[in-house]
Amino acid sequence: GRILDSLATQAEAGMKSNVVGRLGTGQCDGWKTNAKAAIISTSVTLYMIAAHDVSPERKTADNLLQIVLEDITYCEEHGIIMVGYCTDNGGDARGMRVRLKRVKPKLTVPPCWGHQTNLVVAEVLELEIPCMLSIDESLEIIKWFTNHSRALGLLADQQKLTERFEKTHCILRLLFPVISRWIYHFLAVRRILTISPPMRILHMQHHDALIECAGPKADARAKAVEILAPIDDPQFWKNLTEVKILLEPLAIAAKCMQAPDAGLDQVLLMLGNLYRIYGSPEINSQVFIIAVYLNPYIRGAAFSTKNPVVKPINLYNIAKRLFQRFFDIEPDLDFHAAFFDYAKDLREFSLRFMNLAEMKQLHERENKRVSVVKVWEQLDTGEPNGRNGLVKLAVWVLSIVANSAGSERGFSKFGLFLTKLRSQLSIQKVRKMTTVDMDLKRQHEELGLTTDRIKRKFVLFAEQYVAEGNGGAQVMDYDKADSFASLATQLCDDLTNTRNAPINEEAEDDDEEIPAVYSRSNYTLKELFQYPTNGTESLENGLGFYWQGGVKDLEEEMELYDILMEDLDP
Repeated sequence: GRILDSLATQAEAGMKSNVVGRLGTGQCDGWKTNAKAAIISTSVTLYMIAAHDVSPERKTADNLLQIVLEDITYCEEHGIIMVGYCTDNGGDARGMRVRLKRVKPKLTVPPCWGHQTNLVVAEVLELEIPCMLSIDESLEIIKWFTNHSRALGLLADQQKLTERFEKTHCILRLLFPVISRWIYHFLAVRRILTISPPMRILHMQHHDALIECAGPKADARAKAVEILAPIDDPQFWKNLTEVKILLEPLAIAAKCMQAPDAGLDQVLLMLGNLYRIYGSPEINSQVFIIAVYLNPYIRGAAFSTKNPVVKPINLYNIAKRLFQRFFDIEPDLDFHAAFFDYAKDLREFSLRFMNLAEMKQLHERENKRVSVVKVWEQLDTGEPNGRNGLVKLAVWVLSIVANSAGSERGFSKFGLFLTKLRSQLSIQKVRKMTTVDMDLKRQHEELGLTTDRIKRKFVLFAEQYVAEGNGGAQVMDYDKADSFASLATQLCDDLTNTRNAPINEEAEDDDEEIPAVYSRSNYTLKELFQYPTNGTESLENGLGFYWQGGVKDLEEEMELYDILMEDLDP
């Protein structure tokens, strides 16, 4: 009661002092409690602002707009400068963004690209590619091994005879997806592929010993023979390899786009990489293009040299229109000069003066991604126009977050507090508990008091991981875990609902009308980027700027599942 109120008040006061004068992206998402109450949460760039119980209300775009406008007003009264608003792409939320853009034209209103990536996965699954059927076969094999400790021991002994073990002295564990996320299923497939050589040798050379692990009952042994039969089928392993090739780029992109600070430049570069791999041509938003260009590590390096749309003169015209839209003033001649100095790597916008190499090294030393916003903020003189106008535009555009990760993290915390045993807690009390919890975590991170991962209480650790950014996922027992087929059905249902959701409005548009001198085809992914030939060219400062970060995040998630499996092993 009073203690919680006091702590929540202190946390909110600290939040207010931290956000005064800062740029923020609003986010909202929906969630249902165990008691089936419908909750809408609003966040602004990692800070939870409010939670609303809308159970008695009609779920319409207009009603959602009123909630969002009230929360935006609250933020602005406390000194936050709103630069964007992001939601998922469901009917009510999408319709709300259309209306919000009309009421507040300065805001950029992208859909949540964390959700959009999952919908791309659903589109792949909709194709019913035959190799996908092998995923559940592989999960049955993994489940059988993880339920028989002697079989796991035999597999570990076989791994010790491999060349990989001689180099690494590491025994790899099979992963079973007890967290209901498609990425976990993908990582389970990737791991069994890595272990496939010793597994196939074990099944071939020690088949009888392996089957004996099922126990003395004939039906259990017969079931073991049936489950393990695909191990000797070359087509099974070929299918799993095809699954890895199909889903790995999407898994990397998903990790990038689910980051709490995923900006517009990051989204467009991820889409460019997915086009490079899959050939999907869709994107035409000019604000995304200028975000990539204003990333000082990339500038024009990623763009096609043959497309006039991404030549400096047209990019300047885009920047000029966006500057007018965001700041309600005409950029002056000094802004023009600054833009082309930036394009030519001159004066205060040169690579050396902006200390790009040092900034990147500092962030890497702290195991963080480089913050391009902080790079630009070092140049900010506070002037509203002129050369500093380019700095203001860059900070504004690169501060827009293109996912609703903040709200999802809040709801995941809600799920830890609002359990079946505590289902009568009021939403406002749960919001205060969440606010205090997130504030304490922030303070510990700032003071360097966070601890390394502890290799005990792994299920609790996994639940905390879910709460820290993987909303909607659940930690389950082996027998209750979803098959990949059921998970695929859920993803496809989400895709169908998104396609069929009525919004009764024109689609939202973040850009001014494209000038008649260029066709819309010039703005497609196919035409925007300079793609490497034969995979030999470096992507480090072009399309691949964020890609390796996604690869690293995927490896860290694999490490977490390894830890979780230690606790779940029989």
